[in-house]
Amino acid sequence: MVARRPEHFFGPDSALPEVVSLEPTIPPELGDAAAVKRELRERVRAAEDRLARERAAAGVPVMGVRAVLAQAFTDSPRTHEPRRVLRPRVAARNLWLRIEALRRNRSFLDAYRAARAPEFIPALAEELGKLAGSMAARPIRSIGCPSSAGRDPNSRATGSDVPRRGNPITWGRGV
Repeated sequence: MVARRPEHFFGPDSALPEVVSLEPTIPPELGDAAAVKRELRERVRAAEDRLARERAAAGVPVMGVRAVLAQAFTDSPRTHEPRRVLRPRVAARNLWLRIEALRRNRSFLDAYRAARAPEFIPALAEELGKLAGSMAARPIRSIGCPSSAGRDPNSRATGSDVPRRGNPITWGRGV
């Protein structure tokens, strides 16, 4: 194989050589070159024969050289291969682990859909309202704050215990 340096990428004073040649060879680690070539030809012939039998069994014709050359490079297939049919959520080599993971996914999706059902939402809103009401009755400092240690958690916050509002940077400046 011989390759010439392209003129449009490199100038005449380029450090790269004008012409480069490459002689492909079989590496000596593979053994006798003639034996390697013979085995390669046999394997290619066997693969071609197997694929020809598969095409004949399926009734798929082979496109000839003339038909290939007659195509425009802008042509595209008239039929489309189905895409995005699978949604792989689980990958496992073990069949039973995969089945178990798919069952867990299915039960999660069922529970999720049940939780989003229209008849469930009002009941959830009512429970959240009860929870929010009970939390609103508690003083803010009694919920795990260090300054609430030793205080009665049910007493109301008054005076200096009332949380400050506004910008914490301006606290203590009288602003």
